[in-house]
Amino acid sequence: MDGGKNVKGRKRHIVVDSMELLLFVIVHAANHYDSKAAFKVVESLKYRFPRLVKIIADAGYRGVLVDNIKISFGWILQVVVRKDSTKFEVLPKRWIVERTFFWFESYRTF
Repeated sequence: MDGGKNVKGRKRHIVVDSMELLLFVIVHAANHYDSKAAFKVVESLKYRFPRLVKIIADAGYRGVLVDNIKISFGWILQVVVRKDSTKFEVLPKRWIVERTFFWFESYRTF
């Protein structure tokens, strides 16, 4: 159970490129923190994508993860944070992953 989001079951961490092609997926129990599980995802990219330079993530991945990825792999982890406004706002590049998650949820069987 993820207490912050009240999610029972599983969390999915995905990596997509700028053309929305799925590069990597990890599914784990919902009681793991996003930032700790993300290191495993990024670690699995090390030898698969040698030209990778920058990773864009949402606010759930901020903190020491940014420094750990820079030190361990030499990649830049840019965290895109929402502004505290009540109106909807499209955030740069983050919508690519959000749309991919929408496709997963729309075609999921229960």
